[in-house]
Parts: sequence; structure tokens; C-alpha cells
Amino acid sequence: MTDLTDERFTGEICARSSTNIYNLSLLGEIIARRGSEAATEWAQAVKDNFARDPQGGDTAQIKAVAAGACSVAIANHYYWVRLAESGSEADNEAAAATELAFVSAGDGVHTNVTGAAMAANAPNRDAARALIEFLATPQGQSLLVTETKEFPVIEGAEQPEGLERLPEFQESQLDLGVLGENQTQAQKIFDRVGWK
Repeated sequence: MTDLTDERFTGEICARSSTNIYNLSLLGEIIARRGSEAATEWAQAVKDNFARDPQGGDTAQIKAVAAGACSVAIANHYYWVRLAESGSEADNEAAAATELAFVSAGDGVHTNVTGAAMAANAPNRDAARALIEFLATPQGQSLLVTETKEFPVIEGAEQPEGLERLPEFQESQLDLGVLGENQTQAQKIFDRVGWK
């Protein structure tokens, strides 16, 4: 991700809003690994390389690259896989016009997770608990990732179609709880550098 700060990307980067959980988690990992000062420098330099103000979701970022609005976008893999695997010719063309790369600074690729929780005031606690327990089985994971195109987190779950298109990568081993702990600080940094 440090390459995104390079001047060769001036006016070339598309990204989501800083308030999105994906960007907060990404900057939270940079804070954990490199410290607040380095995270601020990274956010400022990436923001200075924007092709446009942040807008849209991950799919919009990928389509912006395909349309030539920017040459690089920050996006999660599963949005690209959904475009590549959809029945839409326009979506397939957007994926074909772009290339997915997993970026690491030597300490693994930043990853996000999908979680499930039960509200304290859930009206049907037994059903909620049963759903969460089911999602934590190989069958539940397989059903979930078939639609989302995410990687399953349960050993033995089937990989969804499309993941074979992705390059190999080594995921970060950082405790994901740290990302949540750093969210407030990450948002303050984004606000300070003007990443909308």
C-alpha cells in the first residue's frame, strides 16, 4: 500500500469515503504496524494522489478504473470477483479491463472479515444463536461465500467460484481486534488530512 503514496500516482487513485469501515480498518492496520505519524503521512499522500473526491462503493471504484477515470483503486477482492462472475456483459467487461493485485508491505495483505452478532435485546435469541452457529459450520460458510465471493473462514468450507482467478497472497496475521481499537484514531487522521 505504500506504493500508493508515490508521485507517479498523482491524479490516478480512486477510493471510497474515509468513513467507510473498509478504509477505517485499513488505516487502523497501518496505525498498528507503523504508528500514527506514518499512518497520517500515508493517508495524506494517498489523498493527494486522488483522481477525484471519494465517491461510491468498491464496485464503483473498479468501474472507474475500467472507464479510465483513474488507474488505481482501493477495493476488496470480492467486488471484482462478483463483476467477473456476474451474468452482465458490462460487469464482465469492467473486470476484464482491470487487474486485481494484493498489496503487502512485507507483513501480509490487509484483510477484512464479515461477522455476526446477536443484539442484547433480540426478540428470538434461540433462532439468532442457531443462525450464528450455522454460519460457523462448513455448510453455512459455503452458502454465505457462494453469494459474497469472500474467502470462507472455516476449514472444509467450499471456495466460491471465481476465487481461482485471484493471485496468491499471504494474509496479515494482525489481531483483527486491533483494527476496531484504532478506528477512532483512523477517522481523526482521515479528517485531519481532508480525506472526505
